[in-house]
Amino acid sequence: MTPARQRLTAGYWEKLWQELREESCFQASQADHPQRWRDFYDQTAGLWEEATGGGEAAAQAVARGLASQGLAGVGASVLELGCGAGSLALALAARGARVTALDDSPGMLAELERRAAQAGLDQISAQQGDWLAIRPEDKHDLALAAFFPPACTPQGIERLESMPAEACALVVGTGGEVFPIRRRIWERVMETPLPGHSFNLPCAMGYLLASGRRPNLLHLSWQANLNLEAGKAAQFFAAYFAIFGKKGPGLRQAIHDALAPHARRGIIDLQAEASAALIHWAKASGR
Repeated sequence: MTPARQRLTAGYWEKLWQELREESCFQASQADHPQRWRDFYDQTAGLWEEATGGGEAAAQAVARGLASQGLAGVGASVLELGCGAGSLALALAARGARVTALDDSPGMLAELERRAAQAGLDQISAQQGDWLAIRPEDKHDLALAAFFPPACTPQGIERLESMPAEACALVVGTGGEVFPIRRRIWERVMETPLPGHSFNLPCAMGYLLASGRRPNLLHLSWQANLNLEAGKAAQFFAAYFAIFGKKGPGLRQAIHDALAPHARRGIIDLQAEASAALIHWAKASGR
């Protein structure tokens, strides 16, 4: 089979996707130190939206995109896998959807429930559990994984399709870092370029098309805003780099140096254009 014809097979995309993931230190870290990642998410749940910048703006962009595709309007039932602190679940619920939000981090789910109560949204059901093990009983209109790396594999797509839902959707990034801070710290303390995730979009589309699905693609964009006390930002990045075993004076100095150019009166204030891709497809009978 010629190389051009190979690229038309699901096996080609599955192999390429796996190779690219294996080259990423993120994949290795998640496999070798899962408890460090869980601790990080629990510890930073209350800071997550502010420290990552644009959480609510990104959620609104995704919610608008889903609504424009007829996937999550008023009365729709959505199962969100890897919901994190819940910005997307909240945005969908505010538009009239009923959302079952799943995550394995108690801290993230507690933050979601706090925010839902504050907003007066009672149509969100938060569930803690491993997305690979949970077996939802209720039927949903949509099974959704947004910015959730474990779903970005052929096996993740199969798992998404195993959920009781009529349609599936992935939301993946389309480029590099929105803000420069993590990259600058990374290059100082890790002494290597920060890996990207932009391969997930072409690999997901290539795999879905080659395996007989009929995916739809919608590009999303929004204005990301990072506005956070410098001390809290430093706390967030210290917790993040602890995942990779980095700590001590060298890390603290790298964090300070990366934050200092953006600090005004003790506040980190940054704006940037951000983008993502919404991929959705109807499940075939039997899946």
